[in-house]
Amino acid sequence: MKLPKLTLFVKILLTVLITFSLMASLSAVSEYRTAKRDMHESDKEVFLKIAVALSKETTTALNYGRKITQHIAYRTTIRDLVAKNNTDKTLKASVLRTLDNYNAGGSFAVFFLLNTDGDCILSTDESFVGNNFKFRNYFTQSMKGEMGADAAVGVISRKMGYYFSAPVYSNDNSTLIGVAVTKMEQSEIHSILNSGDFGFNTNVMLTNDNGVILHSSEAERVFWSLAPLSEAKMEIERKTRFIDREIQSLTYDRAASEIEHYINPVIYDFYDNEDRAEEMVSVVKVGDYPYFIVTETQSKALVKHITDQVLPIIILTVLGILVGMVVVGLIIKRILSPISIIRDYVLKVANGEKGVKLAIKTGDELEEISEGIKKIVNR
Repeated sequence: MKLPKLTLFVKILLTVLITFSLMASLSAVSEYRTAKRDMHESDKEVFLKIAVALSKETTTALNYGRKITQHIAYRTTIRDLVAKNNTDKTLKASVLRTLDNYNAGGSFAVFFLLNTDGDCILSTDESFVGNNFKFRNYFTQSMKGEMGADAAVGVISRKMGYYFSAPVYSNDNSTLIGVAVTKMEQSEIHSILNSGDFGFNTNVMLTNDNGVILHSSEAERVFWSLAPLSEAKMEIERKTRFIDREIQSLTYDRAASEIEHYINPVIYDFYDNEDRAEEMVSVVKVGDYPYFIVTETQSKALVKHITDQVLPIIILTVLGILVGMVVVGLIIKRILSPISIIRDYVLKVANGEKGVKLAIKTGDELEEISEGIKKIVNR
């Protein structure tokens, strides 16, 4: 089949069309990739800032628990009661009223006092009295003269809570005579974590220093570890924090490593083999406490968000190129219009027509060509 002849205008227009189409495609792809990369990095920065802000808010709540515990440990009546090992009934009643006053807002589940052997000698929950808590990390810390903090499931209540401890000294501050402990309701901390607004469906987790999840937007992950625990870490968790609880592991090895070797807040891209999805994960420490906020966001939500923002720009770019093509086509047609006049003139002369006129005033090579043709015809 013989292909139809193409006019010069069509050839040039097709060349421009193909060139512009390639330019539009390359421009759109390049623009999308650049915008996607830049916006993804920008989203990561925003996510990390939100996680850091959430960490600061959580720290403020924990600081309140620590401060209350310090106040309790420093009170003279508390020191007197611990020194007497709860043998003064009048003093005991006075101390219990004082402890109840510290919980006017209902932020704490229980207050209790331990002697140096770890035995509970007084508590706002009578079922604590007589039990021994020397296996708890917070007790060990405060027996070294330090403020203690830990999250654990109560051996009596079987409920998780955030514990604070402070060493109790004799009134002359010469001898460590016991430990004051407060247990903050978990809702005081978890409500803050649940309020974090990341703008996307984000799983916000709080872990301890071994990567065991204390709270998660996905409740089924609570008491799992981010990655498999070593035997030593598993022993700590099962003997001091989550008594005999089976702790299974997830596949967030890097997040667990970031916690173990924490230096600064970090956010990174991660492919979750378990969920089979690209994710963005951040790790931020909570003040000077043994807790870390770990966030997890599926990247497909971010990609959709980026695409929704970039697509209008790409469409406008392509439309701009198409409009440019139309304008260029009109300009080419105008530029080539004298050629059609010259062609018609030559064909008429070749067919023997007389008195045919040729008048082109373009001021360029086409005008020179037309004048040359007229001279040839008039010889």
